Amino acid sequence: RPVLWNRKIPKLNSITLTKSFERLLEKQERTLDAATSPRPTPHILHFKKTAYNWLNFCKELPPCYDANEKPISHTKFGRLYFEDPKLRQLAMLLANGKLMLAYWFAIGDDFDVTRWNFADFPCDLKNLSKGHALELLKMSPRLETAMAEALQFKQNAGKKVGNYNLAKCRHVTDVSDRLFCEALEISDVWEDIELYYVQTVRTDFSSDYERN
Repeated sequence: RPVLWNRKIPKLNSITLTKSFERLLEKQERTLDAATSPRPTPHILHFKKTAYNWLNFCKELPPCYDANEKPISHTKFGRLYFEDPKLRQLAMLLANGKLMLAYWFAIGDDFDVTRWNFADFPCDLKNLSKGHALELLKMSPRLETAMAEALQFKQNAGKKVGNYNLAKCRHVTDVSDRLFCEALEISDVWEDIELYYVQTVRTDFSSDYERN
C-alpha cells in the first residue's frame, strides 16, 4: 500500500516481508527518529552517507589518512544525536543489521543513505520491553568489538579511507536482529530477511577491500 510508504513503491520480492513492514508502519506511532535529539548532545552516532552491501553506523569514526599517512577527516559521514547513551546503543544495533538493510534496500536508491531512509523505520526504541532492551544492550559491546576487528581500508583519490565491514559482523547483528524481530512481533519474517539478504548483497567478502 503506497500510502504507508509515503507514496513510494517498496522494492521487495517477499510478500511476507512486505506485509510485515506494512503492519509495522500501520501500527507503530513512533519511528526510529523519535529516539534522536533535535539538538547536539555528547551521544553521537555517525552514519556513512553511502552504502552498497551494508549500512555503517558507528560511535567512533574509522580512521582516514592522506597520501602521507597523516590522519584526516572523513567527508561522507553524517551525525545523529541522542539524549540517552542507551538509546544510541539500541539505534546502532538496529541500524547496522539486516532488518534495517532490507528496509533501506526497499525504499532507497541503493547508494545514498539519507536520514529519512532509516529515521522512518517503524520502531519505537523508547518503548521496547525492559527484557528486550536489556538483552539488546548486552549485544552492544560485542558489536563494537566485532566492528573494530572488521576495520578495512581502501584507496580513494590518494587517501586511505577506513570503513567498518558490517558484513563481517553478522554473527552479532543477526542475534540482535532476531531480538528486534521478537520485540516487534515479526519473528516469522526472519527467513525472508535472510533470503532477501542473500539475493541482494553483491560482494564476496573474502577480500580486505570489499566495495561499500
